[in-house]
Amino acid sequence: MSVTIVRKTGLLGSPGFMTIKIDGQPDEKVAGPSTELNLESHQTTIQAKLFGSKSNSLPVKDGQKVEISTRFWTLISLILVTISFSISSQVLPSKYIFLSRIGLIVIFSLVYLIFPVYRLRLLPVIPPEN
Repeated sequence: MSVTIVRKTGLLGSPGFMTIKIDGQPDEKVAGPSTELNLESHQTTIQAKLFGSKSNSLPVKDGQKVEISTRFWTLISLILVTISFSISSQVLPSKYIFLSRIGLIVIFSLVYLIFPVYRLRLLPVIPPEN
């Protein structure tokens, strides 16, 4: 069984290898923009993970193409944390700035570990022309 993985994670998912979990077991590493997975069973479930953040689980069949992309809310949350860093230095007394930034980093990290950061979706397979 063969499944093609297309990685379109942008800046947030660009560093390092993304691990593909096959039926709940970490199995394959995806580094480049496109990788072909050779799987043993005809139908299986895959999930992507990178640095503790994860994607949704997706059942796949032989010959399908799967796209890994970054969810929109992750980009918005990154922008909000950046704005919060800027505002905290202007609003808070200097002795609380460090604590507020540590708190933002902890909250940001927990959200990324709890909620799916990446989205797996099936891409349409275009049959070759004769």
